[in-house]
Amino acid sequence: MDTQDRKRPRAEIDAEEAIRKELTQHPTLYFDDGNMLLQCHQTLFCVHRTLLAKHSTVLRDEITANTYTLDGIACLATNDDIEDMESLLKMLYDGMYVDAEVLTVETFPRIAGLLRICTKYDVQRPRAAILERLRTEWPITLEKHDAKVEDLYRRLRMPGSVAEDLVVHPASVIALLRDCGYAGADLLTPLFYDLSTRVWQIGTPISGHHFAPLSLVDLERFMIGLNALRNYQMVSCMCPATVLLNHNHNPNHGAGFPAPERNICAAEASRLWTNIVGGKIAQQLDLQCDPVNEWKAFPAAFKAQIPPARASPLCHGCCFRLPAVAEETRRTMWESMPAFFKLV
Repeated sequence: MDTQDRKRPRAEIDAEEAIRKELTQHPTLYFDDGNMLLQCHQTLFCVHRTLLAKHSTVLRDEITANTYTLDGIACLATNDDIEDMESLLKMLYDGMYVDAEVLTVETFPRIAGLLRICTKYDVQRPRAAILERLRTEWPITLEKHDAKVEDLYRRLRMPGSVAEDLVVHPASVIALLRDCGYAGADLLTPLFYDLSTRVWQIGTPISGHHFAPLSLVDLERFMIGLNALRNYQMVSCMCPATVLLNHNHNPNHGAGFPAPERNICAAEASRLWTNIVGGKIAQQLDLQCDPVNEWKAFPAAFKAQIPPARASPLCHGCCFRLPAVAEETRRTMWESMPAFFKLV
């Protein structure tokens, strides 16, 4: 017993020794020259106080206000998950580097835990890096979304690939973001759309363990958005091409264009739209689940049915207009997602 211990009450020393016997030093994050302890459940980290205070004002204030003495130095007890604290400390000692690994069901728990603990202790740089990593996985622009879908299909074609292993369920990510106080439509929009592609049932209650992480508010938001998206899909399928091909958009349909030819052109455009869009969607349920991806094929399908691919009564202007309208419909669908899901 050292001199300092002789000055302390025996009961206090015994209580500290009892606590110490139940604790285990972390194998790699217990530094001999550390000057403070972090206690996560039964694990002790011995670290450097200045490093923690430099990157987190929350930790700095916690250390000042809520430490007790253990082994002669200050100790802060937290209720954090041990692996989360380990990830945070490793990142702090590695120069705030966040590993931009491929996001899978195996890697997501570590990234999620790191985001939660960085949010709790207001460690901004890695928090921003993780959010940006999630934006890469669920991009807000249509072009990047298309590229991400193509990359996923490529990965799924690789030997031994299983969708359940590669794809993190979006409901888990939405719940994570809500836990971390994030409400940006830039990331939540593609996540809610991704979630909508996992739902096959129409007009029935949304259920299943995958939806369990969602709050009641977000579950309601999802159901409203899903109905709005499906309604848009159905209206786009049934909308007559004579409306889509407004004569104001087609200089060939001016006052000098004969009415009979104009009617023939409109009828052919309507027939093609019904056959290509309405017919295909009516036959395939999966088109209703992932309309953004499936509508991507419609412009090429129109081009295959009109000159010079084959003879058609369509005028020159409408031959170009039909594929363009299909692409415009798809882009409008994507850009309407924040409103569909009540995120703006």
